[in-house]
Amino acid sequence: MKVRHLHDQLTDQLNNIQILESKKEAEVLIYTSLKWSKIEYISRLNDALSHEEISRIRANLKRRLKHEPLAYIFNEVEFRNKSYNVDAGVLIPRPETELIIERVIQCIEHEKLTSLVFLECGYGTGVISIELAKTFPNAEVMGWDINPLAYDNAIKNQQLHDVQSIQWIKGDFFSISRDWLRSVSAKKNVIIISNPPYIPENDIPSLDNQIKQYEPHDALNGGIDGLDYYKNILKLSEHIPLRMCVEIGIHQKHSLTQLCQSYDRQNIQFFNDLSEIPRVLMIHH
Repeated sequence: MKVRHLHDQLTDQLNNIQILESKKEAEVLIYTSLKWSKIEYISRLNDALSHEEISRIRANLKRRLKHEPLAYIFNEVEFRNKSYNVDAGVLIPRPETELIIERVIQCIEHEKLTSLVFLECGYGTGVISIELAKTFPNAEVMGWDINPLAYDNAIKNQQLHDVQSIQWIKGDFFSISRDWLRSVSAKKNVIIISNPPYIPENDIPSLDNQIKQYEPHDALNGGIDGLDYYKNILKLSEHIPLRMCVEIGIHQKHSLTQLCQSYDRQNIQFFNDLSEIPRVLMIHH
């Protein structure tokens, strides 16, 4: 069977389970299963595939037809045009999370900040901390995550991208001592970064199957109103001079504005994603 004919078959099967980008996913299933580049795939559309090659592709298709995300099938995700490892059971990084890094970089450059300390709440694959550590090699970077799978995944990605200056901690970010946080913030420019769980608990059953069936609910569930983690971060850092940059959910801009004001955080900014949805909250001290 030729590559293009198999692509058409895969596209039809993916359409049957309402995969939105079925043509693109069919391509990815073929060239990633065969360890081809996309350019190689395009140049070989009329090539005939061997039985072994077709079997390998169909085995991965079978997993996708059960709604397993491609990132878990291939243990790989692209983030800021780089390849990162992602293990099953660890939250898959999304393109909109790149906004956190972009806004932090802009803030640091605009304010000409030095003596940087990044503290990440829930590092998952480690992509945010790694990208910031690569951009600011003299910064101190520490991350916390309660998911035991996250630690191993973050270590893999740290080694993959040859970054040394990150301390990954297996544990709860909110176990940080306020006194410690205050003492560090008195000497250095501390920035808390996070893509926290922000989906309201009652909304989780209505999520797409590939999310609710496969991704860790601890990384999704933000409590009854989706705001639990923001409340805890603001409480931990109350009256401490530091900055925060966090991803937020749809329809949370108004609630988070009120929440920040209740903790006397008046200097805040919201930034939209490519769909013009408020996606990142930057809190200045």
